[in-house]
Amino acid sequence: MVSLDNLASAVRETLTTWRGLRWGDLRFAQARAAILVLVVLLSVALLMLLARGLRTHRAGRSQITLPAVLPVMRRWNALSGMSKRSS
Repeated sequence: MVSLDNLASAVRETLTTWRGLRWGDLRFAQARAAILVLVVLLSVALLMLLARGLRTHRAGRSQITLPAVLPVMRRWNALSGMSKRSS
């Protein structure tokens, strides 16, 4: 089992190696495919954010608000607790 010290040093060495790389040194065998995948993933993320934004603006039957219930419930719980104590 690798200790946390060894793990931290391995991460440090990897980051140092990555910092030493230049973009010109990198070689991508399938650069067009990688760019296409990146564009598709970004497009899907953008479309999902757009769909979520459009969906939250419409009020539907699934959205119910009950602002007056909470104070009533507090009073009811307090009263029911009192009746249990007295019996």
